[in-house]
Amino acid sequence: RMPVGDRQRLRAECRLTDEPVILYSGVVDQFQRLDLLLESMVHVLSRFPRAKLLLLTNVPNGKGDAAIHEQAKALGIEGSLVMMSPQSLEQGLKLISICDVAVVPRPKAPGFPIKLLNYMAAKRACVMFASSCSRLSHGEHVWLAAEDTPESLGGAMVRVLKDESL
Repeated sequence: RMPVGDRQRLRAECRLTDEPVILYSGVVDQFQRLDLLLESMVHVLSRFPRAKLLLLTNVPNGKGDAAIHEQAKALGIEGSLVMMSPQSLEQGLKLISICDVAVVPRPKAPGFPIKLLNYMAAKRACVMFASSCSRLSHGEHVWLAAEDTPESLGGAMVRVLKDESL
């Protein structure tokens, strides 16, 4: 059973209000392709200027964190980036509930990402690349970015943010 927190209280604790929140939860290693996620946020922010990218990191990685902050600064989106390291798995799972869209930014990923199961269990809208999805239906289980590009991923996130039914 998925632990659930008070969404409004958790958002306030994270200094978030009613702005759209895009979430990634997991390690910040290079193979996760967070570079594509950061680049896709440029597209999201052009449509939703107050949007925030919340990265919940579960394994300390000083070098990876520094690279993310450096790229966010280079892209001019550092003010839209929030990084947190939950103190426990339960806290991390609760924090998933504060997002509007949860993302798997890795193209051509083998297997089935556990983070996607956590996102779905939290009843969050999920976006990922079509090249990483073999068992789920576009628009039913997840919203799929057709091309393995930041623009396509950003467009998919914008589409989901614009339609509350998704």
